[in-house]
Amino acid sequence: MRLRTPLAALFVLWAVSETGLSLNLCSLCSAGFGLAIQRPVFQLPSVDRPVYLDPNKKGITDDMRYYIELLVNQPNLLPTITGAFYKLGIAIKRFKDTIGCLLIRGQEIQLPRKVPVDYSIKIENKVFHLPRETVKLTAYLSRNPHHLALVIPTLRGIGATFTRTEVGVSSFTLFNVVYKFERPLETQVSVGGKTFKLPKDLKLLIKLLATRPKDLMMLEVVLQVHGVKIKKNEGGGAVLQYKDSETRVNNVPDVRIKLGGRHYNIPTDLQAIFENPKTLHIGLLFESFQRSNIKLKVNFNTGVVVGIIVKGTLVPLPLTIDLRFKWDGKVYLIPRDMKALIAQLERKGLPSQVMHILYTRFGVIPVRNSAGIVIKLSFSGQLFAIKVEKQTAVTILAKKFYLPRDTKKMVAFVNGGDQNRTILMMQALQRAGFMFIPESDGTLETIQKGAQMITLGTKLKVTVNILGTRYRMPFDLPRLVDDVKNFGRVHINSMLKGMQKCGVKVTKKGSIYHILFNNVKYTVKA
Repeated sequence: MRLRTPLAALFVLWAVSETGLSLNLCSLCSAGFGLAIQRPVFQLPSVDRPVYLDPNKKGITDDMRYYIELLVNQPNLLPTITGAFYKLGIAIKRFKDTIGCLLIRGQEIQLPRKVPVDYSIKIENKVFHLPRETVKLTAYLSRNPHHLALVIPTLRGIGATFTRTEVGVSSFTLFNVVYKFERPLETQVSVGGKTFKLPKDLKLLIKLLATRPKDLMMLEVVLQVHGVKIKKNEGGGAVLQYKDSETRVNNVPDVRIKLGGRHYNIPTDLQAIFENPKTLHIGLLFESFQRSNIKLKVNFNTGVVVGIIVKGTLVPLPLTIDLRFKWDGKVYLIPRDMKALIAQLERKGLPSQVMHILYTRFGVIPVRNSAGIVIKLSFSGQLFAIKVEKQTAVTILAKKFYLPRDTKKMVAFVNGGDQNRTILMMQALQRAGFMFIPESDGTLETIQKGAQMITLGTKLKVTVNILGTRYRMPFDLPRLVDDVKNFGRVHINSMLKGMQKCGVKVTKKGSIYHILFNNVKYTVKA
């Protein structure tokens, strides 16, 4: 987002100079590593107005529910979400410009809010809006195949897959729709002053790339589309496998990151991370990159992450990541608009839910002082000042703790007693203004208040048992609220007592119940 190079610079990648890629560094960044210019232009929902999937839909796992709700609430992460959908067995029903329905094992799942999709792709003076104008793009490429090398990485970035023949690329699939070229197309690339037509010249290109590992990083997608298998070894080496030949390349050295309790080597494991729904949590991934001194390169004008910088080398990401952030009626680009966003957040009292999304979905990192208080926000090496909040007092059984400083002491105190202390802690934390952040398995380990995101260091499992059904709090609260109308009065009273023990605030007026938990209010008629 610091790059202002004109759009006309987009065609530099495939004509790399004899002295290497670095001469065209700025142009490459602004063009998305030589991609046809791609700009997500669809409207985003506000991050503080989430909607939820019908909690009682049958056949939907917790992982499915997580990614479906991420789609409707954070559609700018669509390319990564569709990859997770594929792994989880979820298909998007054919659409023109708005996603309204998913397919799971033949069952249609209507989304609680329709998701508009519009990627504007510019090639020279032509603009195509995908997926609405994908047929036009296919026809244009059939007439102008010399642009195919530019468009392949762009389409792959939003989830397309390609089909090839012995003489060229014959079609591609985007959002479950197949688009066929008028004939198989050759892919033309230029490296080191030499031009190659693929697949005919693949072996010659591979031989040259064996001596130019940085250029290989930029051409990986094109090579893979043409059937080259790239096997990466720990430490940074790679083997290019094509037909009956293998070529070894001393690739970019790896940097080790920690993600979800495991260690990965970047860029070697980058593709594997993006293919696994368990590790594909963009905010946490971006945080891991930055903590390992891997910087993110973001287009200044679009908010699209065009790659990461690993030991000085630009590495493309497998999918397009769009860091537009809509809140309070305005769209902010991360990190370009961070100062303006922080100023507005401070005016609104640093809302906990919005701050948590900024951390966990966008990779903004809180920087703390010795007492654990957040004093700055960081993104890709840039620091942004933020209003310093005070320690928050939390009282449990007449014993006072100041968070975040005394978090470990508080948890030790709670663990040293019976189960009742856990309930008292949950009640006390909510009285103090903290919200709970449930994990994907329904357990509680993280709390948030304003800019303070605190890991408790212990996993809490809090459930309410009604009519033999266990509800995890607050993970299953939407399902419990939906089930209330089916309970008899005796069971409703039992439910209310169980919820109140967990710190859920319940008020009743006539036959209307108001349920408040984690700053989310539910109204239900029983």
